[in-house]
Amino acid sequence: MSHLTTVKTEIRSVEALREACTALGLTLQEGGRVRFYEGESDPVDFYVQLPGRYDLGFMRQADGTYGFVADEELIGGRSGTDDYGRGDPGRQILGEDCRRLKREYSYAVLQAEARRKGLQIRRQDQPNGHIKVVLTGRFA
Repeated sequence: MSHLTTVKTEIRSVEALREACTALGLTLQEGGRVRFYEGESDPVDFYVQLPGRYDLGFMRQADGTYGFVADEELIGGRSGTDDYGRGDPGRQILGEDCRRLKREYSYAVLQAEARRKGLQIRRQDQPNGHIKVVLTGRFA
């Protein structure tokens, strides 16, 4: 049996989150509720409708960051130690523990900061799933 869970994250920029979702072929939407095993969540600030049984929501926390709101099977199973939810198509898009989404979010934040500082950024996806980033320009 699944349970709804909220996971603390360092998501601060909604625009970078939107870009990360787009990079994964997803659309970040405002407001709504997320689907989980036994129904729907309370309203969330943002959400992504995923294929499969679950959705991923984001709720603004007191410190200004956004926490994930999702069924634990989508995020990583019960404490990430079992196979619950591994076959869910939404989890496959997001990656284990949402690693693909977190990676794309980090890249979007870096890309915005590089542009702000007038630097050129080049991305190279690595076979191990990491991103190699090359920044060029005048560093201050």
